[in-house]
Amino acid sequence: MHFIKQLFKYSIYIFALIGFSFLVIFLGVKYGITNSKGIKIDNQRNAFLSVDKKSWVETEEWKILKEAIMKDKDVINKVAKETDLNSRIIILPLVVEQLRLYYDQREIFKSVFAPLKILGSQSQFSWGIMGIKRETAEQIEENLKNKNSDFYLGEKYEKLLDFQTNDTGKERFERIINEDNHYYGYLYGALYIKQVLKQWEKAGF
Repeated sequence: MHFIKQLFKYSIYIFALIGFSFLVIFLGVKYGITNSKGIKIDNQRNAFLSVDKKSWVETEEWKILKEAIMKDKDVINKVAKETDLNSRIIILPLVVEQLRLYYDQREIFKSVFAPLKILGSQSQFSWGIMGIKRETAEQIEENLKNKNSDFYLGEKYEKLLDFQTNDTGKERFERIINEDNHYYGYLYGALYIKQVLKQWEKAGF
């Protein structure tokens, strides 16, 4: 009986401590005590703004990115032909995503991206050179097949992302993050753009 009383007493203490912790966190958020300056975003923004518009193409980041993109010229043109999209439109989101990586991951940029003149391929929260999220990739695939979707592109495009194995999750991940062949990275990105354009078109824009 004594043990149960002690257990009950300590349980009250623990719950009181948890409650106090939540109260402190709530007050910290409410009154902005936990606010912190977004250093990475601020630094990146300032870096862009500090460069004269006419000389932006002379920055090291742009020169590296340009050479890296040129290495994928044939793949980009292949995807452009398969999706009936202008290759310049396909690389627009690529440029934004890659420059973000170049600025956010300065050490990797200096030690890997710049010397090798390559694109960064992500494999955690976002995937591949375009930074495609898993949920977005799945939605792109679904819209290719769903004739009732406002994003449906037509039978011509239905099989572009067909899988070769039963383990679709693994295959999807591996083909998007493939650092040796960026084909699917560009293809997912291009199809996403095309599906959005289709939806806009159906909405009257």
